[in-house]
Formats: sequence, C-alpha cells, structure tokens
Amino acid sequence: MSQTPMLQVTQAEEANVAKKAQAVAQSKAVVAQAQQDGAARLQALEAQCLTQRKEALADAKVQAEQKAAALAKDTQGQVDALVSQAQGQMGQAVDFVVKKVVNP
Repeated sequence: MSQTPMLQVTQAEEANVAKKAQAVAQSKAVVAQAQQDGAARLQALEAQCLTQRKEALADAKVQAEQKAAALAKDTQGQVDALVSQAQGQMGQAVDFVVKKVVNP
C-alpha cells in the first residue's frame, strides 16, 4: 500500500511537469503571435505614415505653387504700374533733358 501513495505522487509530479511544459509552449506561442501582430501593426502604421507624408507634401506643393503664382501676379502688377508711371513721366523727362542739353 505504500507504493500507491508514492505512485500517486510520481504521477502527480509527471502531470505537473507535463502541464508546465504545455504552459511554457503556450506562452511561447502567445509571445510569438504577439510579436507577429506587433510587427504587422508596425508595418501598417509605417505605410499609413508614408501615405500621410506623401499627401502632406503634395498639399504643401500645391500651396507653394499657389503662393508663387499669387506673388508673381502681384509682382507683375507692380511692374506694370511702374512702367505705366514711367511712361507717363517720359514726356517730362525728355523735356528736362532737352532743356539741359540744348539750352544749358
């Protein structure tokens, strides 16, 4: 009869060893799956960030082109105004030069 309790203890110990091995294997599987899920999520976030960066750059380019066009239009308006003003004063300038050169 003394072997029966010893046998039960041995069987319980073997069962515990088997359960521990199973738990270790399951935890390794969970860790591996978590690593795969994390890597996949990271890859998805990197792709999303790349897309957002491309969109932001495209928006910035459009804004820069619009500002450049507005600046060019404004500058051309100023040039046209100066040319018009200069042409308006051309007669007076010619008269002044003629007076100074011809009638010193």
